Amino acid sequence: LLRIAARQGREDVALRSLDRVVPWLEWAPPWTIALPQMACDAAEALWVLRRFDHVELVKTTLREKVVAPDFRGPMVDGRLALARLCALQGCRDEALVWFAEARRVLGEQGARPLLAIAAYDEALMYVRQGDPGTRDQARSLLEIARDQFRAIGMTGWLRRADALGRELVKLD
Repeated sequence: LLRIAARQGREDVALRSLDRVVPWLEWAPPWTIALPQMACDAAEALWVLRRFDHVELVKTTLREKVVAPDFRGPMVDGRLALARLCALQGCRDEALVWFAEARRVLGEQGARPLLAIAAYDEALMYVRQGDPGTRDQARSLLEIARDQFRAIGMTGWLRRADALGRELVKLD
């Protein structure tokens, strides 16, 4: 519900869900089965909504309970989640390190959907920063994401990439 509500723009529902999940993220041991999914969903909701509620706790949970022990879940990656949160907080250099690490691990796994999403999210980071000097990087990443979305039939994400591409054109 947390991630879905954020993607649907239902900020109030997403933030209420986040408030309920935060205590659990704090006390749940790293080996808890749903922990990677919930921590990554919390990070994605913050990224999508551009909110900072509980961001440090979510980052700590990701670092200590997901990435350090290398626990993984389907369609989530702790490194990608950390990249999003670092980008959200304006820590571009750290975000770039996490995006690169996410791509490395996702590539090794053959996780094509998340690889495409990582390229899209890195492009989105550049667009959100609004630095004219990074628009070429954003375009390049966006084209990589579009190609990957097309190749694996991720039509919803392809529409998002097209919309971001239009946004980039407006910035020129």
